[in-house]
Amino acid sequence: MKIWILFLIPVLSLAQPAKRNKKAHKHFLLQVDTLNNLLAAYDTLYPHSSNLDEFERIESIGFEINQRLPVILEHPLLSYYKVDKLIHEKGLSINTSKDNKLYFFMVDQKTGGSYHPYDSYLYYRFDENRSGMVMLGEPFFSVIGIVDSTNSVYLISSHLFGCNTCVQESVIQLSPNTLGGVNMESIYYFEGRDISDYQYDSKNKVLTYQNEDPFEDDSLYWDEGEYPDGRFRHEGTMVYRNGKFVTTQLCDFLIQEASTE
Repeated sequence: MKIWILFLIPVLSLAQPAKRNKKAHKHFLLQVDTLNNLLAAYDTLYPHSSNLDEFERIESIGFEINQRLPVILEHPLLSYYKVDKLIHEKGLSINTSKDNKLYFFMVDQKTGGSYHPYDSYLYYRFDENRSGMVMLGEPFFSVIGIVDSTNSVYLISSHLFGCNTCVQESVIQLSPNTLGGVNMESIYYFEGRDISDYQYDSKNKVLTYQNEDPFEDDSLYWDEGEYPDGRFRHEGTMVYRNGKFVTTQLCDFLIQEASTE
């Protein structure tokens, strides 16, 4: 299992909220309007269009969106507004935690192929003194649940499809750190064919997962030297204890395909 921990610190996480100023607010809202207009135009574009100019517009408008969205998410005046009401969902996807402290924004790159990347951003607002923005790269992010509401601990997921059946996915524990940023620790990672699944029991704070090694005829993922006698199914259980998820059960089952001879 691949485990990684990120300590993410935004540039403006410790910035004090700007004073209420009509002129400043007006200018900020004009910036938001410009972004929303770009998003509305981007929403009408399709990579498989017969219009050859469509690809150029996807690239140019997408570039503008990814220049403007981080500026707005880092702006101190954003703390005065309901984020998901200010920025509309035309042209991007927004996933929010139930306590409205985490906001994931995903802009589809509209590449048109089976490889499906996004430009993803996290905006968080734990309280009036702890807010910020983090760029998250190409995966699509969702909030699985709130693990510990008192300490703002969340379980989130990320997915990136490299082809119709190729996937990289993670289950990540996210929490604030002492520097005003966030910690993101991957507690489950899978890369391969789309033969992975996981479930989270929010009542008991238990994560269970299952995945399988690739088939023998899978030239992209299968390794004959590693799996000479078949392939394996992996199952695991993790429980949240003392501020982190710990593995309590891990099983491997050998799968031997029935002979067709």
